[in-house]
Amino acid sequence: MLPGGVEPEAAVAVLMPLTGVAMAVSTVLGGPLGPFDRRKLCVGATAVLSAVALAIPALSTSWAAMPAFAAVDGPAFGCYMAVDTALVTMVLPNAEDAARDMGVLNIANAGPADRRTVRRRGRPVGCPEPSRPSPSAACAEPHQA
Repeated sequence: MLPGGVEPEAAVAVLMPLTGVAMAVSTVLGGPLGPFDRRKLCVGATAVLSAVALAIPALSTSWAAMPAFAAVDGPAFGCYMAVDTALVTMVLPNAEDAARDMGVLNIANAGPADRRTVRRRGRPVGCPEPSRPSPSAACAEPHQA
């Protein structure tokens, strides 16, 4: 439950910078901490930390659990991404196409994250038929000029 008077958009505006900063710091620190011989250990440790982070909102329904979740999950995900990216660069098929291959990987990772980019019958996936009301602004019909 959000504290009285706090809109969901404002809550997300608090959580995203917290997660982003934690993720950025741990990405920078996670790269050098994950040399080749310890990558499995780093990935395993971040998986355990992510599980702990997911347990926080699962065990508590208070608003305070969400910033705690963001503060724990941000570093876990950032460190995982640093080690994962280092590993991906080592297994690319050839150096001449590395930039293209990394671009394809980025699109594959980022594309599905925004459900509004996937459309079905002219509407974002997950939006109801136009005859039914939708609580989401993303589902609103565009204005006709």
